[in-house]
Amino acid sequence: MDIPKASTWSKIKPWLIILSAIPAFLLLVIVFQLVVAGIAAFALGYTITELHIVQEKSPTLWEIINYSIQLLSLLVVVKIYWVKIFKINFVSIGFERPKHAFKELSQGLLLGVGLITSIFLLLLFFKQIEIESVQFPFNHLLFYVFLYLVVGFNEELLFRGYLLGTTMKLANKYVVLILFASLFSFIHFITNDFSLIPVLNIFLAGILLGIYYIHTKRLWFSIGLHISWNFFQGPVFGSNVSGTETEQSLITQKHLGKEWLTGGDFGFEGSLLMTLLLILIILYIEFYFRSVSPQNREIKKAPQKSL
Repeated sequence: MDIPKASTWSKIKPWLIILSAIPAFLLLVIVFQLVVAGIAAFALGYTITELHIVQEKSPTLWEIINYSIQLLSLLVVVKIYWVKIFKINFVSIGFERPKHAFKELSQGLLLGVGLITSIFLLLLFFKQIEIESVQFPFNHLLFYVFLYLVVGFNEELLFRGYLLGTTMKLANKYVVLILFASLFSFIHFITNDFSLIPVLNIFLAGILLGIYYIHTKRLWFSIGLHISWNFFQGPVFGSNVSGTETEQSLITQKHLGKEWLTGGDFGFEGSLLMTLLLILIILYIEFYFRSVSPQNREIKKAPQKSL
């Protein structure tokens, strides 16, 4: 007896549902921003069009509000899609096995510190950069701790937790890892000029952040790595983060060498040293998990609705 093949629509439909979460998230961010702007305008006696005056007076406060809105919006969208539509327990998105949390979060944090510090010291040793000044801008550092905690959590929950977590059920895990690492790279270059090494490095960063997840279904490692990667790159060592300048940092550096080594205006993520180190780390993690039996990874599958 011939088994009927699934229709094209039945294959495409779950992908469309999954990906519709992205515009839903962006729309929700805009709605929350308008609501907050309306409340602020009413409370301060401004019109909405005059709020830029307040933003110019307190830019840090407005950034905190905006990133908090993004966090709230993402949690709402994940709740709707992951829990309500797909009927999967929220913790299964990457927060199961809490006994692993401290260990894997620490491993991620330490890897990020080690990776960025290694690049900084290598560039310093080979006189590709020099230290211009050292300061301790406490308030700015405190703000960046909050900023990169939220950014790290948000991006890992969206790209690795939600997008990888859902599509791994529909296609080969390595295929979707490459797909969303490409999307991760593309999003970072919407407001930046195209350059080969930075594009490649952000893609490799997406692979590195996702490769642990596809083997364990846990987010602790990638969240820790993402946070320390950004924080040590910008606020500590004074490098731009994905082309974005850090207002004040612990160390102020000056570029002396070639852009393909220092990363130029894009930051360490534009350095060929970053490329080489990322490839080595990715290969190490992949071969490590291939040598470990699936049972030892302690992946616990939660009851879930078929996508």
